[in-house]
Amino acid sequence: MTDDRLDSHEPAPADWIAPALAKLRARWWLVLAAAVLGLLAAVVYLRTADYSYTAELRVSAAESSSGRTGASDRLGGLSALAGVAGEAQSVSPFRL
Repeated sequence: MTDDRLDSHEPAPADWIAPALAKLRARWWLVLAAAVLGLLAAVVYLRTADYSYTAELRVSAAESSSGRTGASDRLGGLSALAGVAGEAQSVSPFRL
């Protein structure tokens, strides 16, 4: 029984890694120059970029619950935002 892969002259999938790493080690200055150039381009972009921020806030009155007492009743809408409200009260739909 012969293995076709052993008889062929095709390199194994990992055989290209060692020569590629050897070329990178021989040209370390090129890798360093590309990294420094990328860093400088990022700094220039961050210095010249126009920053714009937008926010939208929608506020609505919370419905009062009848017959409820306790911490969630005293906190009102805050408990609804935290998700500890009862089944009759829904969470406010805030979107950012």
